[in-house]
Amino acid sequence: MAKLNEILDACDSTNELLKSVYDSNLENGTWVAAKKQLRGKGRGQHHWESLEGNIHLSIFFSQVPSNCLTWIPLKTALTLRQFLQFYLTRHDIQVKWPNDLLVNDQKIAGVLCEVVSSFNESSHDLVCGIGINVNQRPKEMEVQKKSTSLMELMGSKLNCEEMTHELAETLKTEIQNFNFNEIQSLRKAYEKAQWLKKGDPIKWYENHKQ
Repeated sequence: MAKLNEILDACDSTNELLKSVYDSNLENGTWVAAKKQLRGKGRGQHHWESLEGNIHLSIFFSQVPSNCLTWIPLKTALTLRQFLQFYLTRHDIQVKWPNDLLVNDQKIAGVLCEVVSSFNESSHDLVCGIGINVNQRPKEMEVQKKSTSLMELMGSKLNCEEMTHELAETLKTEIQNFNFNEIQSLRKAYEKAQWLKKGDPIKWYENHKQ
């Protein structure tokens, strides 16, 4: 049985680990993290480089209302942005729809949310995975020019374990308390933090961004 609410030395994927132990009795807010992922996942079929010295965290959320479901990745990304902004006070962190966080056009973090079960189309259980480049140097990354890290930007190493515990509690509070009445304020927060190619406008259609 996998250890939950703990930081493991390594696993294939924290998202896949939580999905493998999922059942209807899994407690809302259960999380797992790993110092290193052997098969880290990105959106679609993309690979997320998951070396030791970074944060790899996944959290389970139960019975998320359907009208909030499509907003959870953005809510997660904006919560993560606020969390990282505490450390990067001299840098602007932008959100690239729907799941990447960038500093100076370089990726520093990513979000991957996956539905694991649905209940009569009214609510859903899902797993949200978060990866942050913390103490990884760009020269150690597969795509050097497109990635950065907290250590690279701050000039010093950080304690990943302390950050992981703090981030898990922050995300649990923010996501569990999220409701549809926050959608308009969420849009406004995203529009201030959005990353867009020059001249690329943003449009909203029936609670979805296009």
